[in-house]
Amino acid sequence: MNLFKYLVVGSLLLTACAHPPKRAEPAQPEHAQPESAHPAHPVAPHEPQAEAAPVLPDVELSGELLYEFLLTEIASQRGHTALAVEGSTDMARKTRDPRLAQRATQLAIESGDMGKAVAAFRIWQDVEPASPLVNRMLASVLLRGGKLDEAQAELAKVLKEERADTGRTFLQIYQMVMSYPDKAAALKLVRNLAEPYPDLAEAHWSVAHLAQIAGDRELALDEVRRAGGLRPEWSMAVSLE
Repeated sequence: MNLFKYLVVGSLLLTACAHPPKRAEPAQPEHAQPESAHPAHPVAPHEPQAEAAPVLPDVELSGELLYEFLLTEIASQRGHTALAVEGSTDMARKTRDPRLAQRATQLAIESGDMGKAVAAFRIWQDVEPASPLVNRMLASVLLRGGKLDEAQAELAKVLKEERADTGRTFLQIYQMVMSYPDKAAALKLVRNLAEPYPDLAEAHWSVAHLAQIAGDRELALDEVRRAGGLRPEWSMAVSLE
């Protein structure tokens, strides 16, 4: 019975992989009847989307691919973690399907193997290069693994991708970095990230608070005053004075 369940789920997922996303049909003449009076996925015109839908690859559903998917999922359910991670990563690499890349990343993180998790993230990132979620999650994993230089590179990408609200993004990065055990290293990372944003109050505020945590009182006061100068009405800017 369980095998039948896996067969159905696997068939549905991989059948979806076998077809590219549907494209919008050209406008029909007024007298023509639409195919359905109730479209399955109505979208309001000009409605902003939080994140673009992933681009799905045109992958042929083969017996080998279906078998590998079933083997991976059964291995995961039965606790054969290494086999599940290896299989899911291999499928993600071969199909370049973002859903399979995300699944491979999830299994790798759950396995506790930092190297395999980063490798899976790199595949997912290559498949969905414009996804801020991937870069944020990868940066978090790299921080946990002590790879600050690589984490800094990913966080710099996040800041560039989220230019519409860089201030809030900086505060979120501060929350991510503040718990890092080496406070001096965390401060250095955030100062490097803040350097391209001299007119961003949140960047100075983040540096100020990490400087306070790291024991650099002079730098903390200097940075918080800069934040206050940029946003005099912001009550958080004077929180260290």
